[in-house]
Amino acid sequence: MNLQLVNQELFNGITCDVWRNDNHEIFMTTEQLAQCIGYQTRYGITKLVQKNKYLKNREFSVSAKLAHGDGKQYDTRVFTFEGIKEILFLAPKSETARKFREWTRSVLNAYFKGELVKAKEMAKATITRRDLSTAIKESPHFEPNYHVIFADMLTALVTNGKYKSVRGMRKA
Repeated sequence: MNLQLVNQELFNGITCDVWRNDNHEIFMTTEQLAQCIGYQTRYGITKLVQKNKYLKNREFSVSAKLAHGDGKQYDTRVFTFEGIKEILFLAPKSETARKFREWTRSVLNAYFKGELVKAKEMAKATITRRDLSTAIKESPHFEPNYHVIFADMLTALVTNGKYKSVRGMRKA
């Protein structure tokens, strides 16, 4: 299975990677899911999978090769959106797990609605905005604050009109 990193979001100081396959299904790794729920290691999730064998079904999780910090690729269990919801249903009830359920609903539902821009596209847009703003700001042909107007126009373009300004996007 070929997965692509489409977004990274923060939850309780943990960077959560949102992966996507060619069918636009989203996935999350066992390790990050365990951290977000409040487990010390991924073993908590592994135990849940051992007790509930159906979590290995394609509907809930798959094994995929993902690159790790050492640059090598390893087989990693990743959970589908349905699998994430099922794990959260089975996980011990805690304040951290409740907050993660809330976070999951907001972030992953936003992804499905098309409200999240791919991480690489957002980074590219940020660099482009900075370069454009600098060029306009330093140009003798423009008034002092024209770079703000152009940056806001670029923000509206990149976010398909969801945000009208850079300031509005940062607040969100």
